[in-house]
Formats: sequence, structure tokens, C-alpha cells
Amino acid sequence: MHQIQPAQLANWLEAANADSARAAKAGTRPDAPDADIGFHAPGAHEHSPAGAQHPPVKTPLVLDVREDWEVQVGRIPGSLHIPMQKIPTRLHELVDAGRPIVCYCHHGMRSMQVAMFLEHRGAREVYNLVGGIDAWARLVDPACARY
Repeated sequence: MHQIQPAQLANWLEAANADSARAAKAGTRPDAPDADIGFHAPGAHEHSPAGAQHPPVKTPLVLDVREDWEVQVGRIPGSLHIPMQKIPTRLHELVDAGRPIVCYCHHGMRSMQVAMFLEHRGAREVYNLVGGIDAWARLVDPACARY
């Protein structure tokens, strides 16, 4: 299990969205099974020379493990909400997702437990969002409500 900072996740999502937009414009799918997709660590594009070709960035599955009432307050756009206690019954959806998983909760403790659980159950690339949605709201998206 890895830790990821809010700014790193924001950069990763932005890079993945840019790659998807380029692929859509070119008429290809970056997530096609036969595509040469590799995950680049967050910020990997920052060190590429201008014009350098690179494999598309694989879009992470951003997993919100908070309770229903917390999600009503605010969330990271595009995230999948599965409350922590329901993770074991939906494990196959996550382990078989075939992409990196970034878990988050309010401050990062519950999501760390979920990330470790997923990793021990076969998920290959699992991250915990340091500081949770509280840090996301403070550092990345001030429009996201804090509680």
C-alpha cells in the first residue's frame, strides 16, 4: 500500500483525463485491453522532455469509504462510494477492477485500513489519500465542503 498526497492525486487525475481526451480526439481508447497502458507514478509527466511520447496514464479508481451522510457533505468528483463495512461483500469489483485504487475517507484512517485490506486480498496497486477529503478540500478543491 502506498500513500498519495492530495496534490499528487489531483495531478494524476488531470493527466489521466488529458490522456483520455487525447485518445477520444484521435479515435482510440486508452483503456482498451490491448492498449499499452502503464501507470506512471503521480507527477511522472513533469520530468518528460517536451514532445516525448509516453504510454497513457491509467485512471485510478477513486474509492470513497465514508458513510452515506458524509458523502452528502462533499466528495471527490468521479469517485465510487462503497462504505467501509460493505467492502468485503463488493471485494470482487475492486480487486478485479484492473486499475490502481486510491482510497479515501474523512482524514485517512479508515481508508488506510481499507487499502491494507484490499492489498492483502489481491489488489495490486493500492493507495491511501493522506489526510482524506479534509486535506483534499483544504489543498486542492476549496469548493468541497469540510466537516
